[in-house]
Formats: sequence, C-alpha cells, structure tokens
Amino acid sequence: MSNNKKKEYISLGEDIVEHYLINNIKFIRYKKEYEIKDLKGDHNYSLRRADFYLPWFNLYIEFEGKWNVPDGRKRYLEKRAIYKANKKPCVFLYPDNLGTLEYVFPRRVADVLKEHGFYKKLFAFRLLKLLSSNSFLKIFLTSLILYWFIDAKSDIINIIVLIFILVWFLVEGIYKHFLQW
Repeated sequence: MSNNKKKEYISLGEDIVEHYLINNIKFIRYKKEYEIKDLKGDHNYSLRRADFYLPWFNLYIEFEGKWNVPDGRKRYLEKRAIYKANKKPCVFLYPDNLGTLEYVFPRRVADVLKEHGFYKKLFAFRLLKLLSSNSFLKIFLTSLILYWFIDAKSDIINIIVLIFILVWFLVEGIYKHFLQW
C-alpha cells in the first residue's frame, strides 16, 4: 500500500495548529506535510507524512483529528508505534487540545525533547519561545523608553536604571517561562 499521494486539503485542526505556530512561536521554522521515508517496520506504507516538522529540533508534530473515531484511533496508534520504533520524536495533539495549545504544546514539546535526551534543543526551544512572547517585546520597549526619556544628570544613572529594569524583567520572564515547565 502506498501513501505517496499528497493531501488535497488541510483539516481545521491542522489549520489551528499552524496558526498557533505562526503566531506564538515566531522564530521557529516549520515544514508542512513533511515526508518521512525508510521507516523500519512500516509494512503498510512506503512513506509517512507528518503534519508538521520543526527542522531545528528534529521534531515532528501530528494532529490526530480523528482520535475519537475507532478506525482513526487505530491508525494513529499504529503510526505512533512506527515513530517510536524508529526513534522519531513527535508531539501528538488531539482535538481536545486545540483550545489550550498555548499551555499544551510547549509542555508536550518539553516532554518529548526530554524523553529523547535533547536538553540543548529544549533550552533553545524555551529561549525562542520566550523571545517570541509579548513579554519580551514589552521588556524591550519599556527599557528603550526609559533609556531615552529618563531625565537624569548623568548617563551612568540612566545605565544603572536600565540594567536594573532589564534584570528585573529578565528574572521575571525566566521564572514564568522556564521554571513553570
């Protein structure tokens, strides 16, 4: 059996996941409908297509939209077993996760990267997630405004205040984004 034919449509769930990737993880590249060939033990298909692939992290993302349908679940469990047997790190998302992607996705990514021992990639993912968050933009803009508009008699006071604000926001951002995972 062959799975070479490209999908003719994208599901609503996949569209929501893509929208999340575009708007919430801005600095991370991804590929849609990524072909995976030569999977050992996959006797049903000559290749598989992951819904998304993050090349920097060697991480696949699968939205299992028909998880609640018996035949769909069976197919997904088979695909999951093939990924596991071939040591392909994959984040699996379900229809119930779509409303909570901002919470679920980073945690699943962290779990999968830890499971495969990709600690440097996990650190990089968390850092890129922090950089693409609105809080980082707020820190930068606040610091810039304070730097230019504080009326002090000496530049050294401006620099000290700027450093204090940056350290404060950085510590707060690290706590929120790193320690809660």
